[in-house]
Amino acid sequence: MAQACVYPVIYLKMGETAFVDHPSTITTVLGSCVAVTLFDRKRGFGAMCHGVLPSCESAHRCAAKCSRYGHYVECSVLAMAHRFRSFGVRHADIEARVFGGADLFALPVRSRSLLAVGPQNVEAAARALSASGIALSAKIVGGSSGCRVSFETISGVVSVQRLDPAIMTACEC
Repeated sequence: MAQACVYPVIYLKMGETAFVDHPSTITTVLGSCVAVTLFDRKRGFGAMCHGVLPSCESAHRCAAKCSRYGHYVECSVLAMAHRFRSFGVRHADIEARVFGGADLFALPVRSRSLLAVGPQNVEAAARALSASGIALSAKIVGGSSGCRVSFETISGVVSVQRLDPAIMTACEC
């Protein structure tokens, strides 16, 4: 009887980032937070972050040397892009995807802009990818419920499952 291949599973908590150079599954659960995946199909490199807030307030802007860079979407994306470049990966070889960024609070429109962290996180991800010269290849963002994201680094496939019992949809990209 053939045995199924089992790859290590890395569960990202809020503010964490993972970079792998071997087949793995990186997974997390998001609400207003954002996950950005980067994948180099040629080398099999994969990375994913679980950013909590759009960007840091530091005058020097966070970088990988800052211990809290993972909490910030912009800083996480810039650090992941830098890591890929340090291995000689060209921008054109990186597949980037963005997930999450839900607006979880039912607030009046006037109040929403002050607390709508999810949409701000999505904008920060797009800004950081653009600043890094990396094209966005897919995104599943927004909505009013959280989602579970699983990134298979052997294939680059990302599965997303909405956590709202009323819609419980799943898709891959």
